[in-house]
Amino acid sequence: MCGRGGMWNQSIFRKEGVIPARDNLNSLLEKCFEWNHSLKNTKYLTREILIKSTGLENEEGWALNKTKSLADVAGVFNIQANIIGRKRVSNLKRPCEDPVENDENIKMKALAEQ
Repeated sequence: MCGRGGMWNQSIFRKEGVIPARDNLNSLLEKCFEWNHSLKNTKYLTREILIKSTGLENEEGWALNKTKSLADVAGVFNIQANIIGRKRVSNLKRPCEDPVENDENIKMKALAEQ
């Protein structure tokens, strides 16, 4: 059950103690933006934190539901949009970006290597 508490406020694992939910949300969003985290998961984490702190039935929650990009999310929470993707290494790929390895691709690779 400690995992649920960690999802709602990740600062419970800090040695220095718990920080307010708003500060925790801002630091989490900055990390998500810096590493170009997926929009779907960023919105999910943000919603979970908001539900436990202020709820989604306010201007911030409604605006979050309407966002279509990380830059939109940054605008809702007044975070600089220019940090998006700052720490992402360009030569690394996400697993979903790898080409599909099917029988035809394997045969073509084998022929090219000979």
